[in-house]
Amino acid sequence: MYKEPGKIGNLVIKNRFVRSATYMRMATEEGYVTNDLLAIYKNLAKGGVGLIITGYAYVHPSGKSFPGQLGADEDKSIDNLKRIASVIHQNDQSCKVICQLAHSGRQSYFLDTTLAPSAVLEPITGNVPKEMTNEEIDEITESFAKAAQRAYEAGFNGIQFHGAHGYLLSEFLSPYTNKRTDEYGGTIDNRIRIFE
Repeated sequence: MYKEPGKIGNLVIKNRFVRSATYMRMATEEGYVTNDLLAIYKNLAKGGVGLIITGYAYVHPSGKSFPGQLGADEDKSIDNLKRIASVIHQNDQSCKVICQLAHSGRQSYFLDTTLAPSAVLEPITGNVPKEMTNEEIDEITESFAKAAQRAYEAGFNGIQFHGAHGYLLSEFLSPYTNKRTDEYGGTIDNRIRIFE
């Protein structure tokens, strides 16, 4: 069964082997691809996996979690991301690649000011994030849309929004980190509004 094709939506995967998103800390300080990172993706494609999901790429400078994280936050990221899609498709045209997009929210560990739905203490860093304004929410959701477009233009077969591990999207979903009383907080319908 694992050698049989599978589907994710309309995307046909040649087999059930998936290289899930993994943060490898191998991009440059500016979020650019390195030759070492490309070599890993090349070897994965040559090894026959059906789908590769990149490690999380930040969509906005305020959402960068760690140094060495891949960036998708500006238009010049397109050529950079294209290097990943190209090396994978050149080594196995049937291998699919998805770009994982993220904003780390209150877990942007090396920034002085972090953003979150609410000003709830981040226990690992001891920092209290800035509660996002509606304008900042609009800016970040637009950043996700633009980053998705960049990945598409770079030749990726799809995108995955990172909505787990306590990053920004999951912070909106959780009543623990989302104490808002406006249209983005309270009920589950309000807490998922950021995905609309």
